[in-house]
Amino acid sequence: MRMRNKNAAMLLVALALAGCGAGHGFGFGKPKQPPVIVNANLYPASYRMQIAAMLSTLLTSRADYNALISPPMLKPVPDSPNEHYVVCLQFNNDPDGPKTKVVLFLGAEPQQYVDATPEECTGAAYQPFTELAAALPHK
Repeated sequence: MRMRNKNAAMLLVALALAGCGAGHGFGFGKPKQPPVIVNANLYPASYRMQIAAMLSTLLTSRADYNALISPPMLKPVPDSPNEHYVVCLQFNNDPDGPKTKVVLFLGAEPQQYVDATPEECTGAAYQPFTELAAALPHK
């Protein structure tokens, strides 16, 4: 009986030690992976399709599907100490004049769609946004 208790105690100690070493590359568990570092300013190569897909779920007016888009520009953004890629959008169907929106990117993925500040879209080289027009839902 005493031998069985001793074996059980040794087994518990071995399991506890294996659990302690699991995050360090030894023991029974998988080694702990280092955190993935995302390049916040990775260029958004497929920005036109990404934005068209995002806006096709957000836009409510069919007239907004006739828009202009700028290429990504690395710009300072409000509430961030770092620059991020921004893409400016211009919608010309507002009776008060064009409205300008911006899509903020983080790690080549669109993160926010907000009203643009004047600084964000200064010097934007707008082009027709044909991908958005092609995403216009049928009635």
